[in-house]
Amino acid sequence: MLLGYYVERQVVRFYVLSQSQLIIAAAAATIAVLAIIGLAIFAWRVFIENVERTTLDDSELTCRHCKSKAVHPSFRTGIFDQIFWMFSCTPYRCSVCSWRFYLYRPQSGSDTAPQAH
Repeated sequence: MLLGYYVERQVVRFYVLSQSQLIIAAAAATIAVLAIIGLAIFAWRVFIENVERTTLDDSELTCRHCKSKAVHPSFRTGIFDQIFWMFSCTPYRCSVCSWRFYLYRPQSGSDTAPQAH
């Protein structure tokens, strides 16, 4: 059996000499796909556990870990903070227990519209 793909107009060929090699290659590909799916599920769970949705002011926020009100915005550092920032998630840190978490504050049209006096 001949498997192959094109690389810059040249055919790269892979020869599978026996059925057992084909089964091993299929099993390895299946394991790789399952590992990627498992990693995606793990990343999603970490994202969900560290992000809270809130509309509270900064003075009303409390730490989920120690229930302290000494919570302040944290600096964005690293690639994950930049990715979370694209989804309107702001990093916060507790001054008491140093727990770091993200708050999701949805951007709504009513928050940006001028208020009538």
